[in-house]
Amino acid sequence: MMAGKKYLGVVFYDTEKGILIKAVVAESPAEAAGLRQGDLIVKVNGQNCADGNVKLFKKLVDKARAKGVLAIRVKRNGSYVDTEARLTQITETQIERIIAAHLKAAHPDSER
Repeated sequence: MMAGKKYLGVVFYDTEKGILIKAVVAESPAEAAGLRQGDLIVKVNGQNCADGNVKLFKKLVDKARAKGVLAIRVKRNGSYVDTEARLTQITETQIERIIAAHLKAAHPDSER
């Protein structure tokens, strides 16, 4: 179902201050863009996401799939960092990595 779809490669959730990256999938566009666990996404393609609106974030990623590029501003350690992520087509291997990253983020104390 997901294979072939362009993706970013982050596990995230909303907060009052922005969208918090809980995990970055290995060898993903997010990792290549320099996104890190703990980054707070505050802007995507010029659109403010600082209110932590996950629905808006997902819409912005969906909208960017045709072009394949996301301009992202994150807040990291009190400073703002701008980066660009080039969305790539997801593979079966990446789907496995996404699931592993999600499980690790959801259950950090368990060993797999």
